[in-house]
Amino acid sequence: MHARMPVPALLAERSLAVALVLAAFAGLTQWIVWLNRDDPKTETYVGPPRSDYTLDRFTLTSFDERGAFAFTVEAPRLARHPWLGSFEIDGPAFRIRDAGGEDWRARSTRGHVSGDGKTLKLVDKVELDRPKSAGKAPVSIRSDELTAHVDASLVTSNSAVTIMQPGSILAGTGLDADLEQKRFSLKQRVTARYEPKPKR
Repeated sequence: MHARMPVPALLAERSLAVALVLAAFAGLTQWIVWLNRDDPKTETYVGPPRSDYTLDRFTLTSFDERGAFAFTVEAPRLARHPWLGSFEIDGPAFRIRDAGGEDWRARSTRGHVSGDGKTLKLVDKVELDRPKSAGKAPVSIRSDELTAHVDASLVTSNSAVTIMQPGSILAGTGLDADLEQKRFSLKQRVTARYEPKPKR
């Protein structure tokens, strides 16, 4: 003869079993939800590439493919782009030689030199000057940005430009200048002021 379990004990045992099953099911459900959760969105910032190298208080001289002098730049700081081979320069002072052998002086707040050394970009408070030489009057160009194509002796700009020579001041927007031929072309909103030379 088998002893029969009291009814209250039997009910308690069944309740415990049901509770364990429900707890296991709840845990399984939470685990499935955790596996299928969306990864939290994180903001990814990709900054500029680190410089290949930097120079402080330097002088750099560049030569063209024939070995002829192209330009010299002095500045407090230079940083080289690791992929493009270009240079970003703080406070550059350039000496540029045009195809006719004349030297021009250029200054700006910031400068950029292309990887091949053929293009110079000057930005903010740009000054480009050809000093007075034998038989040639000085020329001064002022702008917020200028691009010098060293190999072609050309200077261009899309900003406001002022050109000063003895006896004249030209102003306008946009510039195409051939330094070798001494031709300066302003594109828009051109104004001119001529001052007579003082009598001796």
